[in-house]
Amino acid sequence: MPAYAPSPSAADPEPARPEPVYAAPAPAPLPTPERGPGDYGRTYPVQEAAPPALQEAALEPLAAPREIDDGGALPSAEMPDSTFDPWEGLTEPEAAAPPEPAPKRAPERRSTVPSWASLGGDRPLSPIARPPRGALESETPSGYRPMAQSEAMCRRELRKLGVRFTDLSPVSSGRSCGIDDPVRVTVALKGIAMSPPATLNCRTALNVARWLRDDVKPAARWKLWKQPTALINLSSYRCSRIAGSRTISEHAGGNALDVGGFRFGDGSVVKVEPKGPFAWREKPFQNQIRRASCRHFGTVLGPGYNRAHVDHLHLDSKVRLRPVCK
Repeated sequence: MPAYAPSPSAADPEPARPEPVYAAPAPAPLPTPERGPGDYGRTYPVQEAAPPALQEAALEPLAAPREIDDGGALPSAEMPDSTFDPWEGLTEPEAAAPPEPAPKRAPERRSTVPSWASLGGDRPLSPIARPPRGALESETPSGYRPMAQSEAMCRRELRKLGVRFTDLSPVSSGRSCGIDDPVRVTVALKGIAMSPPATLNCRTALNVARWLRDDVKPAARWKLWKQPTALINLSSYRCSRIAGSRTISEHAGGNALDVGGFRFGDGSVVKVEPKGPFAWREKPFQNQIRRASCRHFGTVLGPGYNRAHVDHLHLDSKVRLRPVCK
């Protein structure tokens, strides 16, 4: 009787199945490289190419020599005949005709203007032109002399203030007295005359004009209700010493002015002198212009200082560290 395997029963458990195993995919085959001439296992010797054969060019045969006339330039040329005369056949030069005489010109009129050549130039000088710098003294008009730039600028300021003056020749009265560039002032400020005219240096004349403009005119307007028309000059330039000493005065250099008073538009005159208690207008006016003058001058001396200055104001432009106002 054949043997049969027992059939699984419903009660028997199902046998365990093996878990699937996953393997990595195989790599794709690489493409086969193309074979070259040297990949077939055989080598062949390299044969060098033979250089091309050179062929000589066919040249024309040289022509037969021939003689060339070089005109005697080569050493082999024949020398000319010793009897050859290069001047043969030439004639003597003809004498040139004398030049025609130039036509006569009318005589030119001589000008009174100096020529440019006489002044050091090479061009004619027109009647309206001025002589150049460096002209000879004989060609320079008389009455002119060089002036320092500071003096020229000072005179320009005087003209702006309306001062009327005249330039004088240098003044010299001794070894310690004199003015290099003096001015003779006739109008101390526009509208205010200098009576009589004063001889001063330009700096002192300018200080006087500024003092009149900034202090005297306003003080006369507010204290006296008047307009000054003249400054009374007692002394300007003089060669002298300070009273009671051997020191040269500032007047000896045109550096000082003695003011004796003022004249006004109504004809009245206010003198510089000691004022009493009843001069209730003139006294404040005199005190105010005296204090204000210390801003323009280095020395101010007036009534009350000493007997020599009892009747005027002494104003000088001496440079000091501190002004002297007494």
